[in-house]
Amino acid sequence: MHKDQEKVNRALQEQNQQQRNKMFADLKKEGLYKRNVQEIMKGSTDVVKLRDHGSSPPVFCIKCKGTYSQSNFRKHKLCCTVLQAEAPPAKAMSPSLYTLHEENGDFTENILARLKKDEIGQACLADDAILTVGKSLWHEKRNKKDKQLEGRKAVMKAMRRLGALVIQFKEEMKRSGKDEEEVSVIKMFERKNFQELEETIRYVTARDDTEESLKYGLKNELKFLMKKAAFILKADLLVKEKDQQAKEIEKFEVVFEMRKHTLFADAEYQMLKNRQVKTRKPQEQPIEQDVIKIKEFIQTKTSQMLNDNAEWTASEFSLLRDLIVCRLTLFNARRGGEPCRLTLQEWGEAAKGCWIDPEEQEKIEDPLEKELVKRTKIAYQTGKGNNRLVSVLIPEDCLNAVMILANADIRAVAGIPTKNMYLFPYTQQSMDHPSGWYCVNRVAKMAELKDITKMTATGMRHRVSTMFAMMDVPDFDRERFYDHMGHSKNINKHVYQAPLAISTITKVGKHLYNFDNGKCSFCTIIGSCITSYLQVCLNEESGAH
Repeated sequence: MHKDQEKVNRALQEQNQQQRNKMFADLKKEGLYKRNVQEIMKGSTDVVKLRDHGSSPPVFCIKCKGTYSQSNFRKHKLCCTVLQAEAPPAKAMSPSLYTLHEENGDFTENILARLKKDEIGQACLADDAILTVGKSLWHEKRNKKDKQLEGRKAVMKAMRRLGALVIQFKEEMKRSGKDEEEVSVIKMFERKNFQELEETIRYVTARDDTEESLKYGLKNELKFLMKKAAFILKADLLVKEKDQQAKEIEKFEVVFEMRKHTLFADAEYQMLKNRQVKTRKPQEQPIEQDVIKIKEFIQTKTSQMLNDNAEWTASEFSLLRDLIVCRLTLFNARRGGEPCRLTLQEWGEAAKGCWIDPEEQEKIEDPLEKELVKRTKIAYQTGKGNNRLVSVLIPEDCLNAVMILANADIRAVAGIPTKNMYLFPYTQQSMDHPSGWYCVNRVAKMAELKDITKMTATGMRHRVSTMFAMMDVPDFDRERFYDHMGHSKNINKHVYQAPLAISTITKVGKHLYNFDNGKCSFCTIIGSCITSYLQVCLNEESGAH
């Protein structure tokens, strides 16, 4: 029993049987962990689990250092987090990631441990260049605490994009007779292999199963990813004093700049066309009947839940959360990823009216506007990019529900860690927030809308932008609208709002028909202008006398 060891001796002296058993269990866990680490460092795959649960691969718990079966880790996660409610939730880590974790635990826990363990995922873990790019991207995004979930997904997506490229790149190298022993991402950034890279990109972005033959969105992403990856790898090589390899990447960048217009022109054109034509058609916007129906459904369901629930379970909390996220996203015409990541701090500021200037409020003369300010809360959060705040208006019908979602006691019962900073959190001890798209889609299905596919955050932004463009409002109101939407006048006009077809026909078409029928000849127009000018002059003379 190793009585001479201090921890063992302390456990033997413990009078409480339950506590003693826990101490011995922790000792066993610690011993197995040390033994497994030693085997891993030797290059062995002989990892012993606390309990043998079939053939499921082993994983380490990053928090308690226990070794568990991957298929049963979910059970341990609940137990581990219950014992230490204040600590971050337990996370699984493959033993193969141990050495990487010791070197850079934050990157491993948040990115590598979450990568899907398929062929592409394995390619990412096996390629040092992909790891370098991923680590750099993560260090760039991890400090944006309120956008950490988005940042994490973006980094993993970028790494998997590179992983998919390198897998196909190997095939292209074989096909061209350059069957080298080690084909990695670094090889893709050598100008002598540029033709193989071009073929790789064309193959990966080709689509055979639909009418569209090109994945233009993916291809456009790859253009920017290749530039970013080249920049990161060049900087890394320069730091490591590998100047020759860095110089090779620099030459690749020159070739890439010269050839990118040829390689990516089709994707750029299709992206612009899709933005200008497909998404701006009025038929692509949510149906008015569905807009009314989903609003009424949310209000009815929310009111019912608030009246019926004395205790909030995790499932009820999740449903209320999705209802409110959906309501705020559609009501504000915000991007899908924005209201869902409101923080408790941002809500606290809104609840206290920190953004409302009392002096300005007193100056309001319109009684309706006064009442509107009293009944509505306004929160501000970071929008797209880094340089602007966007507003989230919280209407009166959401206030009671938001207070429930922000209540610390209710959140604890629903299984939300106290360190979760989001107003709309995931349950099950997660530190993240849900996707806005998921919330809107879930509620749209529950409301049984006529056309669920059109009820999206983007669709609502197009709808609201078009409706506002048709209104005759002062310039000041328009500027406030653009500020709320988080974009400029030109973006609103050329990206979001549908072309004002009816007003174009009635206002412009009327004149074109007159021109076409000879009712407005050039001479007639000149004569009209002269007549107007003479009339102005006569008016000025009569006024002078």
